[in-house]
Amino acid sequence: YLDRVVQEIVESERTYARDLRSIVEGYLGKIIDAEEPVLRPEQVSALFGNIEDIYELSSTLLQNLESCASDPVAVAVCFVTRSQEFAIYTQYCNNYPSSVAALTECMRSKVQARFLRECQERLRHALPLGAYLLKPVQRILKYHLLLQEIARHFEHKAGDDYELVLEAIDTMTCVAWYINDMKRKHEHAIRQQV
Repeated sequence: YLDRVVQEIVESERTYARDLRSIVEGYLGKIIDAEEPVLRPEQVSALFGNIEDIYELSSTLLQNLESCASDPVAVAVCFVTRSQEFAIYTQYCNNYPSSVAALTECMRSKVQARFLRECQERLRHALPLGAYLLKPVQRILKYHLLLQEIARHFEHKAGDDYELVLEAIDTMTCVAWYINDMKRKHEHAIRQQV
């Protein structure tokens, strides 16, 4: 069962990295390469935030996870050693409401909406861009749950190996908590301005 949990972490990261690449190359890349600007620079910035940084982190994490050879402790170490890097998700999650607003604005423009639909069709995505832009928010809040599955099925619930798994859970739980806390503060600040 532990092998299946580790495999699920690797497989889901592979799918996630592929989805991120499709956003970066299939949408953002096409917007940048368009001969005529389809979206204004501020729309592009609001829409995609720091998605390229997140794609880079996910790609590196995936390479690390793939080299773990189904070792749950090695998987845990991947998260512990990269713990500081996950802070980039805070920026993305804080920007997410702006991303939704920018996408809503784009969908009101016939030219922009058609362009985004064409990108979606070219990528053969069943879901529109908005569903893909939500994925980093969902993913960062799921890591600690996946790691908890490793701990739940760990054979020896004592020793250095188990401590590393617990440290990984703690690390990613703190990241999720911090992101939720920053999101609350951000929303509170917006309410205060209103």
